[in-house]
Amino acid sequence: MPQTRWAQWWMASVERFYALLKQGMAADQAVRQVQEEFRNQPTIGGQPKPDGWSDPYYWTAWQYSGVPGDNSR
Repeated sequence: MPQTRWAQWWMASVERFYALLKQGMAADQAVRQVQEEFRNQPTIGGQPKPDGWSDPYYWTAWQYSGVPGDNSR
């Protein structure tokens, strides 16, 4: 898979995470939501997701460290 395709999917996931934060979702919940969407959606950022990408290998890199529900910066 070309690096640019991976970068597009990664960027789409980052954008989705920050959109959820902007909507008022707590950061820990937003990470979980992005993980679930990555795992369950057939597309990422409008691009078809390759077979096998629901495997945790591809989505467990998303981690949250901090107080659950705390969006303070």
